[in-house]
Amino acid sequence: MKRNRLMAKGSGADTSSLENAAHLLIVHAANVSRACVKLADCVGERAFHNMGMAVDTVQLRKHLEWFGWLHDLGKANSHFQSILIHSGHPTTVQMLRHEAVSGILMNLEPNLCKWLHLFPDDTRYLLLSAVVGHHIKFDRGVTARPSTEMQVLTSNPEWLEILQEISSHFQLPDPVPSSQNLVMSFTKRDLALRAADELTKLQRELEKWALKFRTNNDVKKRLALTKTLGIAGDVVASALGELGQSADEIEEYIDDHLVGTGLTQTDLDELLEKSMRSHGKAISLRSFQKEAATSTSTVTLIEAGCGSGKSLAAYLWAKSWCRSHPGRLFFCMPTMGTATEQYLDYALHGDVGAKLIHSKANVDLERIRTLLADQVEEDGLDASERFHKQQDVVESLAIWSTPLVVCTVDTVLGLLVNSRRALYSFPAIMNGLFVIDEIHALDERMFKLLLAFLKYFPNLPVLLMTASLPDWKKQLLYQVRNDLHVISGPQELEELQRYQLVQDVQSEEVQSWIRQTLADGGKVLWVRNQVEWAMETYRECQKLFPECDVEVYHSRFRYKDRSERHRKVIDQFKEHNKPIILVATQVAEMSLDLSADLLISDIAPIPALIQRLGRVNRRATPDQTVLPKPALILPLEGNNCNPYKEEELKCAQAWIASLIQLNRTISQKDLKEISAMHEQERKISLTEVEQIANFFSGMWETSPHSLREPGYTVPVLLESDVFAYRRENGKEPHRDWIREHEIQMPIRKEIFLWQKVRGIPVAPTGAIQYNFDVMTSRGEGATWSIN
Repeated sequence: MKRNRLMAKGSGADTSSLENAAHLLIVHAANVSRACVKLADCVGERAFHNMGMAVDTVQLRKHLEWFGWLHDLGKANSHFQSILIHSGHPTTVQMLRHEAVSGILMNLEPNLCKWLHLFPDDTRYLLLSAVVGHHIKFDRGVTARPSTEMQVLTSNPEWLEILQEISSHFQLPDPVPSSQNLVMSFTKRDLALRAADELTKLQRELEKWALKFRTNNDVKKRLALTKTLGIAGDVVASALGELGQSADEIEEYIDDHLVGTGLTQTDLDELLEKSMRSHGKAISLRSFQKEAATSTSTVTLIEAGCGSGKSLAAYLWAKSWCRSHPGRLFFCMPTMGTATEQYLDYALHGDVGAKLIHSKANVDLERIRTLLADQVEEDGLDASERFHKQQDVVESLAIWSTPLVVCTVDTVLGLLVNSRRALYSFPAIMNGLFVIDEIHALDERMFKLLLAFLKYFPNLPVLLMTASLPDWKKQLLYQVRNDLHVISGPQELEELQRYQLVQDVQSEEVQSWIRQTLADGGKVLWVRNQVEWAMETYRECQKLFPECDVEVYHSRFRYKDRSERHRKVIDQFKEHNKPIILVATQVAEMSLDLSADLLISDIAPIPALIQRLGRVNRRATPDQTVLPKPALILPLEGNNCNPYKEEELKCAQAWIASLIQLNRTISQKDLKEISAMHEQERKISLTEVEQIANFFSGMWETSPHSLREPGYTVPVLLESDVFAYRRENGKEPHRDWIREHEIQMPIRKEIFLWQKVRGIPVAPTGAIQYNFDVMTSRGEGATWSIN
């Protein structure tokens, strides 16, 4: 007689001849338990220290050991097992998600109840919360779904085997076997529990305990630590189990990749030496860079102007800290473009195994992607969600094995809002050093998350960097971290006269400024506030200056084409004595490391204008005789303030007027000092900061929240691109291809009606006109075909 095995993962209809034992529930639970304990051993002590808690790895090990055995017990139900057997074509609707069933069993199954009541109340609550919260699905909005009667298979012999393993492992009384299954129904029936009632009881219990501990930060932190290491243990055990690796091999992987991965001072010496050599420079340190290298404060802020050498200071800081905190370095940038430039300028030149984590996950575990893609969709995720989850697993495990991670700041701050990839990367983050650059570019929500990160992880070494930070933001940093050490940039660079500000110029005068600059072999950067304006200006410049290279750069290119344009314009600006006009949008403010001889800019908020001015006369130093360069600030066209607010632009106008009243050329020091007189202060309370960090405040709920302020654009794909891929490959596009072909377009209501590929809307033929020549790398990008 064929035995009905209890499965944790998809295996198909024939469960009697398993190819992979890790698909069995009993094996999976044991693997996860051991992986979790190994994570506690590897990062537990450091995590407690980073979070400012008394170290208690003994209790942490015990809690995680229990979590591994308990977290997926709810999969032993008829609905879940039926879905697995049907190999990706389920006809069954799950009445309850498996983690909800696990939580209900912890309160109902006699053996589990007896064992768990040996623990103190707060420990039982911690375990219950970690179990129901180990997927990003269980929250107050979860309900029981109408379905056929569901049986929890407590009479299955393998259920008893699991209980016997638990009792033996923890030296508990032998379990009492059950002769019948636990039955749940959507409507009340004899001898059946009503699923909705049991779910409500579970949620009320969780809410009761959350209310009790709502002001106890120690309990919140212990729960967050246990739950997140449990999630990470489940991820690594599942991924490696798919490759057929045993529990011993999973533990060895964790040892090798978490404990065995890190930077040394020698690594960073070699990286810096090779990077400087590639740029034709010798390492000559400025005083602020030396100060950064010797800073012993856990949180340091470097405030230095554009082009002063902050990146070099950051690697020197990391070199000093890796002596006492061996581990990986996270170099975090605000955008993908700035992350790519940082990687190319420094990390690429070393032999430290650096990875750029925002695009393609090029890892040894690439096979995991294919194996996971073949699994049954047993988690209640749609195809798009499941696809992104698989990619998050692959890329997170890549971070585990990477000594130098160059990434967007989302990779780290996403932890505070339960971003899946950040949760999976938590063990690596706890063994990290952090450089967070361009913090002035973080929107308000991201800045709050930065404050929360500094507050809740007081002993993680963090270096913050900025060209200019408003005083009110600096005061908020001091509020959350009174140990903040601030380092100022070199005075000789700050006081260097770089800019000649010009306001209220007519279009004829603008043309005259451009002609003079081009005649001198100079570079012109023209920054417009809107893509349509940039395209219009690009066309006009092509007509007016046919003898000169005219380029355009904005966000409405396919990402691969945008990358091509990015590299092209940077290289063109490096060509000596070759005139060029670059028309760009706000993307130029940080992403483009170039130095223009003339800036033309629409009026914009003060921080944006400071960034734009940072692209002018960027290479000037006190020992060079370089004259100040002109910057023309143009008024708005009509009353269209988008994408900014009217009050921001009024504030900027007053700032510019104050600068011009100085009646001389302008330095970076002037920009900062005058901005302090005009900046708009935003009142942010520490309560807001605490509430936004639902990694801690969410208690049992692991629901993801938004990381950035809502934007005005959405990524879309062109139907012609998708059709060509399907025709050539005979399958749906993979995530890396999608990333390369995404175009950021302004949100329109019709987008929500389009078909999707991996969750990305596909623009029907004719909806968007795309202009780009891959041979010449020229073109205007994407525009709506209809208004």
